[in-house]
Amino acid sequence: MLNSILVAVDGSVHSEKALKQAIDLAKKYDARLAIVHVHLHGRPVEEFSRMNEVEHMFEKTRNHFSGDRGTTKGSSLADLMENAEESYQVVTFLGDLILGSARDAATSSGLEKVMIHSRSGDYADGILDVAEDVCPDTIVIGHRGLGRFRQFVLGSVSNKVMLNAKCSVFVVR
Repeated sequence: MLNSILVAVDGSVHSEKALKQAIDLAKKYDARLAIVHVHLHGRPVEEFSRMNEVEHMFEKTRNHFSGDRGTTKGSSLADLMENAEESYQVVTFLGDLILGSARDAATSSGLEKVMIHSRSGDYADGILDVAEDVCPDTIVIGHRGLGRFRQFVLGSVSNKVMLNAKCSVFVVR
């Protein structure tokens, strides 16, 4: 029996599949659903660009940051992330969009027990930290997220979560 499910989302296609699977499981077992996003602070702009392409978030991001200043600055994500402070704000805004979108998908499917969590830092460590807090029966995670090449050097996030989680881990392909 599943009472609590944790799903990790990062804006990738695989995390979208993981979210759908987690929602289905939570509905089937009337379980609580916790959604976690680990902010991509310090990540290369290419990863943000992939995320924006997948989630179609660039327009919202550009409008949010350009609209505040009354300018049209930001024809690309790199333009928006000119300095460290703006980069931090953009990353945080994008993370909030991802979490909000995931929460909306869960609640619009009929789930009522939905919590969202955000962390910064190492992806797997952030997921595992939230797992320590919410004590899920299972963690649902996509097979591959936004980082294509890092897994060959450091090991994939899903592998690290599987090896270190204190509960079952459901990896979605």
